Amino acid sequence: MHVRDRAPKGAVGGSLSPVVSKLRNQVPELAWGAFATAILVVMLRLSAWQTVPFHFIWLSISVLYGFRMWRVRSTLVALAVVMLVTGYAGLSAEDRRDLAARLAANARRLNRLVTARPGPAAARGGRACTGPDGRWGSGQERARRTGMAPPQQDP
Repeated sequence: MHVRDRAPKGAVGGSLSPVVSKLRNQVPELAWGAFATAILVVMLRLSAWQTVPFHFIWLSISVLYGFRMWRVRSTLVALAVVMLVTGYAGLSAEDRRDLAARLAANARRLNRLVTARPGPAAARGGRACTGPDGRWGSGQERARRTGMAPPQQDP
């Protein structure tokens, strides 16, 4: 079919939908994603043979980037994801379990830390402006004298 035989862009059936057009432009990235996923499955299943699949992933993303220059943010996100996933897949099964247990313990510790302490807004709005005797004005006056009071707003 020659270019002359194609329907003009505005004609019925002559243009692709925006979704299909966008996907058509992303075919190399989608193919690489499927390839990298298959390689990661191999890395997770065959722990003794992880070096070759690891290098396949990194070499293929290098080749893909050489042909398809991405924006800086997209590149950094892709590299961060590949680093995290290949690093995780490179761990032994025992190390993966240990990592999961440590992450769960740190998440519980962080949750206790966050929920146990009031935030700075609570400190400013609560007892921060009261004096040792519990009166409101004495704390405000002391804050003004020491320069720690928030700036006054004009009505």
